[in-house]
Amino acid sequence: MKLLIHDLTEKEFRKIFQTVPRDVMILSPSQNIHPCIGCFNCWVRTPSYCIIKDDYQLMSDVFSKISELIIVSKCCYGSYSPYVKNVIDRSLPYLLPFLEVRNGEMRHHPRYDNRFFVSAHFYGDMITPEEERIAASFVAENSKNFLCLGHEVYFHREKSALKGIAL
Repeated sequence: MKLLIHDLTEKEFRKIFQTVPRDVMILSPSQNIHPCIGCFNCWVRTPSYCIIKDDYQLMSDVFSKISELIIVSKCCYGSYSPYVKNVIDRSLPYLLPFLEVRNGEMRHHPRYDNRFFVSAHFYGDMITPEEERIAASFVAENSKNFLCLGHEVYFHREKSALKGIAL
């Protein structure tokens, strides 16, 4: 299964992605999401499950079953859009609270054996080279934290350029 997280409107999404394979799960801003409150209950009280009752309560379970994570986001100051960042934040229970040194860096232990690939597609007509550098670094660090198989980062000046994304 692939997971597509995007911040497009429903109309924009339908225009860009006319057909979506059955093995692609889609998360969009049309679903009910509350921000992570940093309580760490997903690590302590209810391991792997967020205590916030909304459509994103079981994100760790979703991440444990995917083969690829596809992110489509407006580039906001070299990072994801607020919605996409919120989904990534709510995926914290995919990891364990324990830390280990990996390649000279402190990283969380994985909760699951599942490994997936990440492809991030940032769009925006005024993305600066510095924002591109920061966004690429951000995706690389997220990929390291999630013990991903690898990652790719793409920048699109226009939303219409997203039509070429392979699902």
